[in-house]
Amino acid sequence: MLLVSGCSQFAGAGLAFRDDPVVRITTPTHRARVRAPFTLRWRALRPLPRGGRYEILVDRAPQPPGARPDRLAHGDDACRHTPGCPDATWYAAHGVFLTRGTLFDVPFVAPIRDERSSTLHDATIVVLDGTGRRVGEAGAFLEFHLVAEPNGIIESG
Repeated sequence: MLLVSGCSQFAGAGLAFRDDPVVRITTPTHRARVRAPFTLRWRALRPLPRGGRYEILVDRAPQPPGARPDRLAHGDDACRHTPGCPDATWYAAHGVFLTRGTLFDVPFVAPIRDERSSTLHDATIVVLDGTGRRVGEAGAFLEFHLVAEPNGIIESG
């Protein structure tokens, strides 16, 4: 019961998320060991909305349903005082990438400074509509272990 109530509080905070059976990450596999840069691939069982894109988020939660990616910069004082921010450079530095394809080369993964294992990271893929707003609560989620040496996937699962 505690778990259910905790999930509903999480969703009520505007951070709703559920695994999407229509977008599936195929590479790397869950908990694979990878080296940056590496290629993230997924399969979509329905087409993007007209003008839509996929948003890839590395080590961060997506914006709430109906919100645009610029919502992720709220509270960033440096961005708030910089004209044109957030821009592609800000997004990339904060682990946010946009694409229309079903694969993306993740160029780097920033170190994590928290209680989790320093090698455990995550990637989330959500769908954006033609106006750049997040479509629903659904997305695909993957955890992976990052190792120090560069270039590619070392092992799956």
